[in-house]
Amino acid sequence: MTAKRYLFFIWVSMTACVAGCETIQESLNLRKPTARLTGLQIEDKWWAPDDPNYHFVADKPTLGDQWGNDWIEAPFIFKHGGFYYLFVNWYGCCKGVLSTYAIHVGRSKEPIGPYVDQAGADMRAGGGTLLIKGEGKYIGPGHGAVSELDDGRFLFSFHYYDDENRGQPWISVRELTWDDDGWPVLDSMEADLATISNVGTLDP
Repeated sequence: MTAKRYLFFIWVSMTACVAGCETIQESLNLRKPTARLTGLQIEDKWWAPDDPNYHFVADKPTLGDQWGNDWIEAPFIFKHGGFYYLFVNWYGCCKGVLSTYAIHVGRSKEPIGPYVDQAGADMRAGGGTLLIKGEGKYIGPGHGAVSELDDGRFLFSFHYYDDENRGQPWISVRELTWDDDGWPVLDSMEADLATISNVGTLDP
């Protein structure tokens, strides 16, 4: 059995963007994919905007933060309700409580895009709906990921710098719901992990 799998990554040159390429899955053992890749390349070629082997899906924000950081990083894709949701980080990381990371999201009917935000802006042109930014003790939230529980609830995890604990890096897990239009909504409170017995197996 052959199924399509996609690898999404950040390309950094004079700019930063998110690109994806198809890999070949020749068995149901997801731990041993056979990919049409040579290291980080396809057919010994690095990514280029006009290369048909790669799919450009998101670009950096059109405006940077107060220090000029305009990075895009940490792509994560989750399928729900007929859409693929692309979560990305904007702005600056890794500076403790001075970090400006914020998580944005867009969605598409196809894994390779086009991804648009709630206003219809294409993520290839800097679009992206804000999901969470630094607030309270949660500074520089980044590298978001979604998990579905066996009971049908969804969890969203991300790292942050704790402004109440000398800027120490930590992990937050919150419940995530979906509004009437199918967009993710993040709870403002930490999830009660004591009520969670098992995370279900996700079908990519």
